[in-house]
Amino acid sequence: MSFRRFLAFLVCIFSINAFALETERWKPKETWFYGGAQLGKSFLSTEVDGEAGDKDGIQYGLLVSALLDYETFQVNVSASYYFLNFESERVGDVQYDLETQTLAIEASPLWSIGNKITIGPKLQYVLTERMLVGPSDSSNETDPNLTTNKIFGVNAFMLQKFRKFDLRFGAHLHKPFDIGSRDVTIVLFSLELGQKLNF
Repeated sequence: MSFRRFLAFLVCIFSINAFALETERWKPKETWFYGGAQLGKSFLSTEVDGEAGDKDGIQYGLLVSALLDYETFQVNVSASYYFLNFESERVGDVQYDLETQTLAIEASPLWSIGNKITIGPKLQYVLTERMLVGPSDSSNETDPNLTTNKIFGVNAFMLQKFRKFDLRFGAHLHKPFDIGSRDVTIVLFSLELGQKLNF
């Protein structure tokens, strides 16, 4: 074996070992799968003329989540399919009901407060129908002045053991951004049933 081949072999072995160590370092100590539902209230205020003023409505949907539990923090990754609307009061002959039915994914790092509560920021991205925040004649509007697909917020969870499962109660605050002269707040509550995965 030539020196160059021997050197290449050593570099390869070192790289494999380094990758294995790094993979082990980022391997979670536990992985959980959750499934459940969410329900909440949506609020929209606007300074845009012709949009019939402030609106409110509801959001509800189904969600599935994977929780990666590390030594000092957790990572929650979830997908949800939900219905959301903002409905205005009638102003003269005008009343708007802005509806969105879509699939979204999100990621959230979480830190523990005591033994049962975790909290952390979240970033959600809408995959299918964009969130409608302004009046439109289209059922699946893509105008960036009337819609958004980017949402940030906060997750808080409380765990309760139920036999071999975890019951996870959640409170969530959503703030869509890149929505012009409007402000949207969505407050959600969720209930999920979880099971630890064994790999």
